[in-house]
Amino acid sequence: PGPSMTAAIGLFRRGPAWNDRDTVREHRLMHEHRSFISSLVVEGALESAGPLQPLDERLVGDLVGLVVGGDAAAMRTALGYDPAVADGVLEVDVMPWYR
Repeated sequence: PGPSMTAAIGLFRRGPAWNDRDTVREHRLMHEHRSFISSLVVEGALESAGPLQPLDERLVGDLVGLVVGGDAAAMRTALGYDPAVADGVLEVDVMPWYR
């Protein structure tokens, strides 16, 4: 087989400022988070993004959402500006994806 193409994925999980009272949609800064991520998709900085749990339910476990992009370092930098990440509501792990 030929060389694999690398991309990057980001996994969002609950951060230290997450509360368990609200649904994912109602949670503080989630509207801003979704708007920020959507803008990165529109700009082409991310290929795809979406939740891993229903938005109208309380979070079960730790994983909240997933993003896919091209370059892990660029993705880490961009996602550091996410309002929910900057405020500790979410944390994000970015890693290479060999596809």
